[in-house]
Amino acid sequence: MQKLVKNAVALKEAAERNILAKLELLNEWAVEGVPLIQGLEGTDSKYEYFPTSLRQFKAWTLVENSEAIRFKFGLFNRTGNDTLANYPAHAGRARELIKAIKLACQERLMATEGDDLPKLKKEIDLLRKIIDIRSLEVCSAHEEISSLRKEVDRLLRALNNERSEFKRLLGIATCQVKP
Repeated sequence: MQKLVKNAVALKEAAERNILAKLELLNEWAVEGVPLIQGLEGTDSKYEYFPTSLRQFKAWTLVENSEAIRFKFGLFNRTGNDTLANYPAHAGRARELIKAIKLACQERLMATEGDDLPKLKKEIDLLRKIIDIRSLEVCSAHEEISSLRKEVDRLLRALNNERSEFKRLLGIATCQVKP
């Protein structure tokens, strides 16, 4: 019986150390930011996996993370529902850290989007100027087409007048030439 109690105490202590190790890593990431994935070729542009809910926190074993993180921290064990429920302070701390990391990631995302904003505004302004120039070219082309149509109409009227005059003169000339 005594041995069962020792095993239960040892397992309980190991479970708490596991929870504390997870909290320590989350605390580090909340303070320093979630690192980029370190691959064999260098740094990737993606962030390391981190739990975004208490349920994910309990299931988090670092298998989802890069080898560099697993090498640095080892592997975690899954945490049972009842185990975490026995440590409400740890559960509350996990919630706070997850919320802080999410907020930091959102702010970082907004900051990187904000870096692109002036560049995108300049591109939009440039595109608007190009559109204005093209619009002026189209208006100018329409005016030229309208002017050419008027010129064609004028030339057609002149041609018709010349033809009518020619027919009239030809008619007079044929009438006069008849013996």
